[in-house]
Amino acid sequence: MDKTPIDTAEAEIKREPKKSLVVIAIVSICEIIIGLVVILNTDGLSEQYLNSAGWIVMLLGVAGLVLYAIYRKPK
Repeated sequence: MDKTPIDTAEAEIKREPKKSLVVIAIVSICEIIIGLVVILNTDGLSEQYLNSAGWIVMLLGVAGLVLYAIYRKPK
């Protein structure tokens, strides 16, 4: 049986949240890596603002992974 445009749209809507969650996970991992690089490459006392920015970026990455884990639906 040939699929109608409505059937393909419904299938795409079902797949879209999974793709969005994968994007959130990838971006979160990249943020954690960038945060670690910033933290490890700064001198703690003289570049304190960079160190704080690294921690903020890393915490945002962790928050993204937590959201990914919460909203991921097991099969």
